[in-house]
Amino acid sequence: MKYIILLLTSFVLASCTSKNTEQTSKYSDIIIHKQGQSLDDDDVITRACADFVLSKNSVYHFFNQSQVISEIQLHNEHDILPCYSEGTLILDDKPYSWRIRAGGTGVLSSNDEVINKACSEKACSNIPNLH
Repeated sequence: MKYIILLLTSFVLASCTSKNTEQTSKYSDIIIHKQGQSLDDDDVITRACADFVLSKNSVYHFFNQSQVISEIQLHNEHDILPCYSEGTLILDDKPYSWRIRAGGTGVLSSNDEVINKACSEKACSNIPNLH
């Protein structure tokens, strides 16, 4: 009986591990096209934004750790900072362009979809240069 319980526990843990891998691996083929960009033409802000550089790993973690939010939530509840980095990735076998802003907001866009995302300071504390 003891061995049956151990065997069943192993199957359950293997099942959970498999599901967890699927959930965290839906973002792939991350390419960074621009780093340290600014939406503002002011020289001081442009120079400050040059330091907003993300690694592929940081982009991956941002999208995995952030929450989907509405356009209204994005504009009413979050600071849209002028510094950003952008690129492309694959989400669930579909190509998207992405942009992540220094304040912890981001967007994924395809030909037929826009997904706004936000990542709290706590959830994204492991991403350098964010917040």
